Amino acid sequence: MKKSSIIYAICWLLFSSAYFLLSLWLQHRGFYNLEAYFIEYKIILIKNHESGFLRTFFFTKPSILYLASLLASFIKHAYSTYIINAILIGGLTNHLFLKGLKEKWKVSIFLLYVLCSPIIIYAGTSGGSVAMYLVFYFFFFTILFKYTASYSVFHLTLLSLLLGVFVLFDMNLLKFLLILIPVFFFVNFFKAKGINGSFYYRASIIFSNESQRRKFYTGFFSSIFIVAFIPLMAILIYLIINRIFAGDYFYFLDGIGDYWTSYSTLYPLKYTNDSIWKLIAENKVSFILPMFFVSGLALIKLFEFDGSVTKNAFILLGLLFCFSEIIDDRILNLNLSNLTLVTAAGLSAVFYNTGFEMRKQKSFSSAFYFIVPFLMVFLEFNYFKVTVNHNENLFFQAFMDPQEDETMIGLNNIAWKLNELGAERVLADDAIFYPVLTKLGKNSTWEGHFSPNFLAALQQPEAYADYVVVSKPSFLLYPNDVVAASIRRFEALNVPFDSDLVYEDRLFMLLKIKAKNK
Repeated sequence: MKKSSIIYAICWLLFSSAYFLLSLWLQHRGFYNLEAYFIEYKIILIKNHESGFLRTFFFTKPSILYLASLLASFIKHAYSTYIINAILIGGLTNHLFLKGLKEKWKVSIFLLYVLCSPIIIYAGTSGGSVAMYLVFYFFFFTILFKYTASYSVFHLTLLSLLLGVFVLFDMNLLKFLLILIPVFFFVNFFKAKGINGSFYYRASIIFSNESQRRKFYTGFFSSIFIVAFIPLMAILIYLIINRIFAGDYFYFLDGIGDYWTSYSTLYPLKYTNDSIWKLIAENKVSFILPMFFVSGLALIKLFEFDGSVTKNAFILLGLLFCFSEIIDDRILNLNLSNLTLVTAAGLSAVFYNTGFEMRKQKSFSSAFYFIVPFLMVFLEFNYFKVTVNHNENLFFQAFMDPQEDETMIGLNNIAWKLNELGAERVLADDAIFYPVLTKLGKNSTWEGHFSPNFLAALQQPEAYADYVVVSKPSFLLYPNDVVAASIRRFEALNVPFDSDLVYEDRLFMLLKIKAKNK
């Protein structure tokens, strides 16, 4: 037992180290993730403000990634989210790898997919929230598969705990409760003791007998209550905290700075102009096609009927859920944070759907199993080519043909220039320039949205700052830049604002406020 635990820990360390080193290599080739910068910036705010925790925690989603990053924030020269991602996906890969080695060859063959999947590699190296979504979705479907085999209260309790943690991701994920209701309804037909046969036979016996019918409904509603109890209590606690500290406004539940993408819908996308709206209006198939690239493994397991109707029902519900989310809002939901649900469903079906009775008839020949891992890697590879998400497409470019990103070059140059000048006081819209602010020296302070003096600094920048960072009209987020709007207001009111231009490119400017204004 001790020897196996040591082997497990060593393998976990090796996989996590490999993912972390690969993330450093990708960053060297031009890959970056604004979500990682955003969370790192929120961690810095905790150290700079006495009320930093209240200023940042309830405005940072997914909150659980933020909390986990705090634990790894003591490690210097590496953003904590990359470390957390490497640990999570390293653990998942290690778990599946060691489990797959003990299974039959039809399961072991999928280890090639686990090691080479672009989605799993992206989750382990991207520094964003995709890794946590993938891990939690995997646990969700794994526990569901185990519950349908055991019908135990233990697995129901685990589901409740897991959905309670989902509250720290996004409360919209509690839609899973709606998915579970029909699942529990049909599962309860097979829990009835002493009744064997097909589903229709079981249903006719149960509904025709008053005692069996009462037991059925009691088990059905008790299953829903057990699973829903912890997540609903978590929401209630949020509401109580909100009522005490924020009055009628959902201060702890909603905020303009909760997501790193909340200031612009277009910012996370690889499009740099408004042509994307034409594509959306024309309902191009390219917005739905990426889902099928990611869903390949789940679709294969769905049509590979092995006698488990429950497994197929779970996978189908997962596919329909993702499809409905994309149709509802293609811009925000056509990304791997949402689509990893079907990837996790496929992985769970492969590695944890072995307890069901297998039929002799096989839908696929044995040779097809050798093709599936390579087919899936090919499909996911094409997903990263056609995705509309900027970070996901940048991940593909960093592997294939690394190119310097104009936005990141400008932000890095501003940070380098401020550090070279020894800037102590900086005014910038931190909703846009948080990558710059994370790279400033320890002696630098700044005024941003989370600073108590931000509004006053917009009125009198010379009293609160030595340098001002603003975006230019050619930058996508120029209309969102509050500091740039403040300077435009000075010009419109003919209020003097004397400054020297220190740095300029096509997207950004760095201004030094002249001493006479102080």
